Amino acid sequence: MMRPFPLFGIDWLGGLMWGLILLTINFICIYGEHYDWLQSFEIRTAVVILAILLFLNFWRASFIRHPFISLQTFKYKAVYMTFFLYIMVDIFLAPAHLIEHIYLEAVLHYDAGHLISMNWFGWAGVLVGAFFAYYFFALKKHSYKSMFLIGFSALVLYLLLMYFLIDYTTVREMLFVPIFFRNFGYVIISIVLLTNLVKVPFQHFWQALSIQAFVSAGFGGVLGTAVLHHFLNVLTAKNFMLLSSGLDSVNYKLQQVDMGALFGQLQGHVMLVSFKELYGYLVMAALGFLLLFILYRYPLYPKFTLYPKRRTILKFLRKEIA
Repeated sequence: MMRPFPLFGIDWLGGLMWGLILLTINFICIYGEHYDWLQSFEIRTAVVILAILLFLNFWRASFIRHPFISLQTFKYKAVYMTFFLYIMVDIFLAPAHLIEHIYLEAVLHYDAGHLISMNWFGWAGVLVGAFFAYYFFALKKHSYKSMFLIGFSALVLYLLLMYFLIDYTTVREMLFVPIFFRNFGYVIISIVLLTNLVKVPFQHFWQALSIQAFVSAGFGGVLGTAVLHHFLNVLTAKNFMLLSSGLDSVNYKLQQVDMGALFGQLQGHVMLVSFKELYGYLVMAALGFLLLFILYRYPLYPKFTLYPKRRTILKFLRKEIA
């Protein structure tokens, strides 16, 4: 497209520091529960390192000519709105990474073959969601708000179905529909939020994509899993104390019962009750956000978005490189 040019003027140090920031966030989210969060020296040290890296990165970006991510990029509404929406969506999707695996393997005792077969319906949800977004969003030019509401409603339906379906007697076929809606909704949301970034000026567009990727491909999944894992441990401890309050050697009805087997069954029941309770909290929170999104006014349509042509992009690049 143009003459070769050396990779001068690129903020390699800034890119390295952003990478270290993402690694530090991932370390805190993955090992936070293991080290008991801020009660441990390891997590406190990681938080201090994270704060120092963030300060140095933003400080350098305030005076160098071409920072890896310009401070101006964070000021666009499409950028910070997409950033926080991705974090919220990843929290609501976290049961797919945490609760589903524990439920399917530890409670229902499914093997790898059954788990793989269920992924086919998740893959079908991805395909249907992509074609749905292409037809109604790209061709029919439905609004950002309506398409986002459709995708988020599919996530709410996934949480609602899992809340009612999760049980000892649940069979594999009953989980196909919620898994389909989970991937269907997430693909639509991803397409809408990614397209929403085209409103960012071209000189900051690729940096906006990087910020979006920080969450979607960087730390969003582990952050949502860390939040749910913490609340799951709290609910499990609470339900264990409530359900085991009458199970002791003083209870004459249990004197002839194998206490080891009884507490094994109790653990499974506590886990199932905690799963259902956590899904219930997520459903209530998701319905609250859904109502907020319905009331929020965002009238823009994709037809008002300007997509630069190839020759315009090449002309801009030649001008910047020259």
